Amino acid sequence: MTNEEALHCIKTTDYCYVVWSIEKNVVIAVYPVPRDATIEQGSAALSKVDSEHAGPTKGRFLDPRTTTLTTLSEEQQQTETIHDRERTFRSWQAYSTNDLLGILEHGEFPPPMDPFYGAQHIIEQLYYSPRRALSSEQLGRLDAMAASSCASLEPAVALRLECWLAVLHRDRDRLERFWSRWIGTVKLAASDAFATATGDLQLDSGPVIDSFMEVVRSSGMFGPRFDAMVALGKIGSSAGETAAATIAAHIYQSSQQVAAVRDLSIEIIRSSASDWGPVGCVSVEWYL
Repeated sequence: MTNEEALHCIKTTDYCYVVWSIEKNVVIAVYPVPRDATIEQGSAALSKVDSEHAGPTKGRFLDPRTTTLTTLSEEQQQTETIHDRERTFRSWQAYSTNDLLGILEHGEFPPPMDPFYGAQHIIEQLYYSPRRALSSEQLGRLDAMAASSCASLEPAVALRLECWLAVLHRDRDRLERFWSRWIGTVKLAASDAFATATGDLQLDSGPVIDSFMEVVRSSGMFGPRFDAMVALGKIGSSAGETAAATIAAHIYQSSQQVAAVRDLSIEIIRSSASDWGPVGCVSVEWYL
């Protein structure tokens, strides 16, 4: 529907949940919701999205008293910016590794990219893409950026880069030194980059393991708790029985994927490292 049609529907409600098609970037539904809705009533509106609409969507609760055409236009602009970023991401796949390193070094990110999203995406590509095996010279360029606290790198991106470099160099001591420097300044154990690096290097430091168990026990967002569980699973038997028991007690089987990763993490921790040969390790890394 057009923004004018959507606004008319919104204005006929007391309060509502508005759904946009991400692909078409238009409003596709307006669900009335009581203004003082309970959690159950709000969840009922959300549940209709998956059952009634195909394709990727996004939604917002809107108050008809303050919603205008500008509100809807700004929401569309945000989606278009995301589409532009996705097009840039796809174009970067054709760039050489040296070209991507050059973008990082100079901090020149074409709009609508910025030093946070742009640099983070490039660093992720360099870490995860099988076709981007880094030479010693290329690793040295990344090391130089990390060592100089390059002005073009946002703090969160610099943290991610240091974690990835520890893994790329297979340097457990480097990651542990990084952990020691950040203790007391940030909740590093709740960082997905640190959790991934710790698991990939199987860093079985007692204080690090204790911090991951603390994250698993927390009542915070599930993403960091899931990442901490996966890190403990990758560390394996060195994480200890307390880690396995903590996962069993605090990670609920909320979906098939969560249940599978939870059970596998517990199984690996409770078994001998020798039980996981090369084939097992491959499946574990794919799963975890």
